[in-house]
Amino acid sequence: MQITINIPDDLPASIVNQQVLEFEEKLKQQSKTNQQPMSKWKKMVQRIENGSFDLSNYTQTFNKDREDFVQSIDFKES
Repeated sequence: MQITINIPDDLPASIVNQQVLEFEEKLKQQSKTNQQPMSKWKKMVQRIENGSFDLSNYTQTFNKDREDFVQSIDFKES
């Protein structure tokens, strides 16, 4: 695939080359990750990042259970 990029004339060639190489590397990395099957943990992280991890009606129950658990922990000094 070929892509045409319009670059301002006053931009130094070294900066342009660096940006193009970084972009090319990112595309290669993305291509590699797209080819690998997604693990269940990676899928879970992706769901959470996308905001599709919803507890709906269980939010209050979860928060109460979590608070009860935290309060029930008794740290002992050795």
